[in-house]
Amino acid sequence: MLISVVIPCYNVEKFIDKCLNSILKQTYKNLEIILYDDCSEDKTNEILKTLQKKDGRIKVYFGKENAGPGGAKNEGLKRATGDYVLFIDSDDYVGKTYIEEMVNVALKNPALDIITTNFTKIDQNGKIAYIRDYKNSEVALWQKITTWGKLFKREWLTSNTLSLPYGKVLEDVLFHGACMIVNPKSELCHNQEYYYVFNSHSISHTTLNQFKPGALKQGQEYLISLKNIAKTEEKEELLSYFAFQYICWHLLKSGNNVGKEAMEKEYDQAFSFLEIEFPKFKKNRYISIFHPQKERRIIFFVMYNTKILYKLHLAKFFFKIYSRVNLEKLWPNL
Repeated sequence: MLISVVIPCYNVEKFIDKCLNSILKQTYKNLEIILYDDCSEDKTNEILKTLQKKDGRIKVYFGKENAGPGGAKNEGLKRATGDYVLFIDSDDYVGKTYIEEMVNVALKNPALDIITTNFTKIDQNGKIAYIRDYKNSEVALWQKITTWGKLFKREWLTSNTLSLPYGKVLEDVLFHGACMIVNPKSELCHNQEYYYVFNSHSISHTTLNQFKPGALKQGQEYLISLKNIAKTEEKEELLSYFAFQYICWHLLKSGNNVGKEAMEKEYDQAFSFLEIEFPKFKKNRYISIFHPQKERRIIFFVMYNTKILYKLHLAKFFFKIYSRVNLEKLWPNL
């Protein structure tokens, strides 16, 4: 099987060598390696041109305008020709047998749409911060929101018209919801050698820590587009759940310490959108203490309590307080 490895690149001159070398050293060799530069402003562009000469499997593309993390991944996905697609963030790296072990799982069960792996987080000092070892495949499917650390069957993505959103809009959260509503067949590969590297200059630790003009609207438009996929009551309820999750994630991730006025404006737009497009979020059975939980406890806790506060007309008051203090850890990254 041909595996398409898609690596979006933006200002990663310090990381891309290590990332790419970890791919070139894979024990599984039948790869096409797609590097998509999203209008970098450092020397990433020059480095990619040099790396392209290193191995015939490497294909480099340069965007004409910044598409954001999701857009860059999507541009790479458009150019992929493999049987399966693997996204790797350009500041991360993987162990030598990482792809081979996922391929072996896919070969044993060709019906699988997604193969998920565990991962290891590396802190800013280069040491292991923690290892995320999921309990089983169902838990991994629900809790692993990132595009990286997953092997996607490309035919499954295209047949369900699944693509990533453009812009700086928490693309992993939105795409995860899109994948979940089409009920993928998945399995967990117990490899822990995806090394997620803490990068204080990455978009998730800089740009997303504030409300960017137009970001919420882009996210909302993407969620509305998913209504074309959610044709059954079950899928509609799942989409409603993930729409509410995205709004919570957006307000808590990007709204940390932004100030009362900015939060009030963003809050009004966010919940007005939910009321119009996904009004069933207030009665969603997935956000109930009586429903079997597969979500991470902290995420369920925040979503459940936000729903209760909203029903009591206290949610805006909470978010305005949140916007003036540093409570970033209330909503975890991964």
